[in-house]
Amino acid sequence: MANLSSVPAEIKQIILKHLDQQSLCQVALVDHDLYFHATTVLWRAVSLDLDIISLKSYTGTLTLLKTHTRHLTLAVSEDPDSQRLFRFLIDELRHRPLESLRFQGTCLNSASYRKLNSLVKGGDGVWSSSLKNLQLPFSVGISATNSSIELLDNNVEICLAGPKDDLVVHALGSYHDGLCMNGRGAPACILRQLIEHVGRNAQLKSISFQGNRQSPTSLGNSVSSIYNSAAPKILTTTALCLSGLDFDDIHLSDFERLDLTGIRDLKILDCCNLPQLFRCFMENDSALNIESFECDMRLIDEPVWYEKLYNAQLFLMHFSSLTKLRINVSSPWELDLVQITAKHSQLRELEYCTGTKDLPLACVGAVLQALPKLNHLAFCSSIPKEAVELGRITKEFRKKIHQLSEHVSLCSNLDKMTMIMAPPTKKVKFSAKQSAGRKDSYEIVANEIHEIIPGIKQLNFGLRKLTGDSVNTKLQNAMRLLEFCY
Repeated sequence: MANLSSVPAEIKQIILKHLDQQSLCQVALVDHDLYFHATTVLWRAVSLDLDIISLKSYTGTLTLLKTHTRHLTLAVSEDPDSQRLFRFLIDELRHRPLESLRFQGTCLNSASYRKLNSLVKGGDGVWSSSLKNLQLPFSVGISATNSSIELLDNNVEICLAGPKDDLVVHALGSYHDGLCMNGRGAPACILRQLIEHVGRNAQLKSISFQGNRQSPTSLGNSVSSIYNSAAPKILTTTALCLSGLDFDDIHLSDFERLDLTGIRDLKILDCCNLPQLFRCFMENDSALNIESFECDMRLIDEPVWYEKLYNAQLFLMHFSSLTKLRINVSSPWELDLVQITAKHSQLRELEYCTGTKDLPLACVGAVLQALPKLNHLAFCSSIPKEAVELGRITKEFRKKIHQLSEHVSLCSNLDKMTMIMAPPTKKVKFSAKQSAGRKDSYEIVANEIHEIIPGIKQLNFGLRKLTGDSVNTKLQNAMRLLEFCY
């Protein structure tokens, strides 16, 4: 009869990964073999607070870290002992092939940062080739007003695509609370040196600049922090994400180091004064090749600026390469969607939800007629909500769905549809005849729609809830998605 000792080591590891920490500790007491495998799982990802560990009691922990750990999260305080322990620890682990190094509430002084930087850049160790995820913490002991060391204004995340694996670097910027800054941030020079060193053999795959989404902040030095002014060159990236930023004071020079024509994926999340950003793209000398554009304003009630020269409509009409367009804003952006879709006829995925008004069915028809390759359409529609609130399928409901069906038939590739609405103010139970044994009101409505439009293989209802934010009284958009597959 086979016993556990005959099970291959790889299978044991897979089984043990499903156990919680307490169970793994119990398994480790069974025998030497299971102790090794359980310990490997237990110590693969470790979080350590260096304030509660002393060098004297560190021998056993260090041995386990050197043997098993792949993912390490550290909490390092400003205390000199904590900083010394940090430098000792990373020096001891420099030959351990860590895959990720992250920090929680951590500030590093100059000596600690120099040590970390030397190891990541390929000093005496293997981190330069093993790390896939690195976070640069705050710098401590530096005044943002009188120091020559430049701190990041906003969080920056970059992804470098190497020959084998990607390296994702997170750099923490100064935290903004309204108009106040805490005077901390990762040194811009460290991020710049890492990009320069790693970037010699890697492509800059994506960049993300993140400010305060509830109180948007200036872009500041975020862009300049990722290039070396001593050796200027154009940075090419395929994906750019801008979150929680105010572009009121942006200048074209802020983006002069970014090759805007190389961007294929552009995301804008809760930013202010977008025309200034659109201007940077529209005044670019070369043609834009953006394939995916997402504009999601969940925390900000931002206008569309029809009176401005560089508004959202004109920006989308400035190029014609989109295959994915997603606009989800709480303001009533009355864009000419028919004109936009005629310009971007290769769209395969379209989400358009502005304000609380339904997208007219006639507009849905015109859009579908202009987009023969569309696979997924998401739009505002209160038709399902009305049926749920009444608790019955009415003739008016069927009439509207039949009209929608006629429009859907114009687009043979459409197999996924999302109808976005506010949650019903009330739910009335359907009669036994109309429910056909089903209890969920949304499922009853979805099945009725599918019977009329059988070509839709997946029907989603997006329940978008608008609630007041007690901090800044701005609208907050949270959407719950109900999926029905056929």
